[in-house]
Amino acid sequence: MSSPADRLQHHLLDHPDADPSRVLAELAPLLSRSERSDVLRQVTARRDGLGAIDVLRADPTVSEIMINGPGPVWVERNGALAPSDIRLDAVELDHLVERLVIPIGRRVDQRTPCVDGRLADGSRVHVAVPPVALDGPYVTIRRFVLLDVELGAFLPPDGVAVLDDAIRRHASIVVSGSTGSGKTTLLNAIAGRVDPGERLISVEDAAELRLVHPHVVRLETRPSSAEGTGEVPMRELVRNALRMRPDRLVLGEVRGGEAYDLMQALNTGHRGSLSTVHANSSSDALRRLELLALQGSDAIPLEVVRHQMAAAIDLIAHVERHGSARRRASRRVDRAAVGGEVSLLVPIVAFVGCVGVLGRPAPRSLVPVGAAPRPPALRWRRRRDDRAALPLALELLARELRAGATVPHAVRAVAADEACGRSLVSVVERIERGGRVIDELDRWAAASPSPDAHLARAVLQLGFTTGAALADSLDRVAATMRDRLEFDDELRALTAQSRASATVLTVAPAAFLLVLGLTAPELVAPLFTTRLGWICLLAGIGLDAVGFWWMRHLVAGVDR
Repeated sequence: MSSPADRLQHHLLDHPDADPSRVLAELAPLLSRSERSDVLRQVTARRDGLGAIDVLRADPTVSEIMINGPGPVWVERNGALAPSDIRLDAVELDHLVERLVIPIGRRVDQRTPCVDGRLADGSRVHVAVPPVALDGPYVTIRRFVLLDVELGAFLPPDGVAVLDDAIRRHASIVVSGSTGSGKTTLLNAIAGRVDPGERLISVEDAAELRLVHPHVVRLETRPSSAEGTGEVPMRELVRNALRMRPDRLVLGEVRGGEAYDLMQALNTGHRGSLSTVHANSSSDALRRLELLALQGSDAIPLEVVRHQMAAAIDLIAHVERHGSARRRASRRVDRAAVGGEVSLLVPIVAFVGCVGVLGRPAPRSLVPVGAAPRPPALRWRRRRDDRAALPLALELLARELRAGATVPHAVRAVAADEACGRSLVSVVERIERGGRVIDELDRWAAASPSPDAHLARAVLQLGFTTGAALADSLDRVAATMRDRLEFDDELRALTAQSRASATVLTVAPAAFLLVLGLTAPELVAPLFTTRLGWICLLAGIGLDAVGFWWMRHLVAGVDR
């Protein structure tokens, strides 16, 4: 039996304007006040947030949330990992994954089982699902904590002086460090000291930077759609950013072939860039940048790459994470040989600790009286219009997918088209209110007047669960629906004579009696004045009705 929270959520999906407190009192009258509050809080979190883990997201001491499949949710507090009191079952975890990836325009399925994204509050999220996640969906949420940290708060005065001088000289600075060491915080602090009159253009895989600067242009990569199209990689954004008149280029993280494009830009007049790279030391940062640059151009020998790096990179600020939550800062100067030349590197070793940081009332009440009946011809016309709109909606959906949209966003775009997507509006609205995608598609197909809706549902569910290429499949299904519709129209035209004959043969006896009664009443009088006449009259009416029903039954399948 479903829980009170599940029953309340399903009721609110069907009646979004209902009062949750009153509905809960009717659905579960035996709950105490505290239990009702817990249920209302749980349902609100499912509808407007991420469910049970919203409690952890609101905790300022939690810096990272980790879900290793069904079971307890792990958190990181002050650098230490520990299981929380929250547990998620398989259904709740699947629903959480949908609530994470759909709003941010990502997809995660069997074809693309791993996805990175950025939540509305700036937190970084990573999701992995089977088959690569053996024990169920894995979710990692790294909360973004905006630390307004000045360089002088965690660097000695001479370290601040080095960075200030490098910024004034338009030196190219690379911030290196391990995961969670504070690279983003340090890069934000460095960018905050740039001259307000300069134009900064940031390029990120998933936007995490919060540059405190009056003139910032932010670019973010875009993954490919379910059709494998529409991808905008980091390298393409870097090349386009160079055409947008940047005074400084800010790369959130260098992790691929864009390192080569960055080196080319720095050596052709675009000095003063800021970027980060994963590395365990300043020397490792150089070697990693060499490797990434080689990935960007296989034709360039290593020696040339090293010479370009020596000319492009002026300073490496390395950040390390210590076990203590206490801030520490140190500075040392190293010399690193690069391709026979000597490049002066100034690694700034620092630790940044995680700090806890309308309408008017109606004049009278409305009384429901039920649905007004429609003539059969109008009912058939409405069903026919709905059937004709569905293949058009699928074709528009295929067009959106080919343009690079994800399946949920494509469905939302088609639903906005009143001509062909009105039947999908309820699906989008219920998903946005917390409904599961698969459940809402099943409900839509069951309620759709089109007998072909189950085909569309099967194809859409395939796209949501496996990530298969849908555009071609949707076009084929739409073509099949159109062929069926044309066949039914042709069949209806061919059986029009039979329907007309049934109507004429049914009405003709009654019309003949009416005319005969008006012209020669004495001839029809025995039908109404004698017992035998009444028997014959009733028998004739019965046979006439049976004949009409049988003839209509022979062609009734066409009207359905």
